[in-house]
Amino acid sequence: PEDTYLLSFNGTDLKKDEIKMKDEIFLIIGPEGGFSEKEEKILINLGVNQINLGIYTLKTETAALKTVSLLTYFAGNF
Repeated sequence: PEDTYLLSFNGTDLKKDEIKMKDEIFLIIGPEGGFSEKEEKILINLGVNQINLGIYTLKTETAALKTVSLLTYFAGNF
């Protein structure tokens, strides 16, 4: 679905103009070290958008906080 985003090292960089802001956005944030290749393929086949938060490896809770912060900023609700 277009409003579902997978945080992935293989994803595209997160950019403001590529995120469609809606009332609900679903984030899929995996364990430390990321999803397995098999798990990512399953999600991609379901139509989930892959995004990358940069070159740093983040802990699960840090990745969630960073993503929500960026989405809030992109929406202009800061």
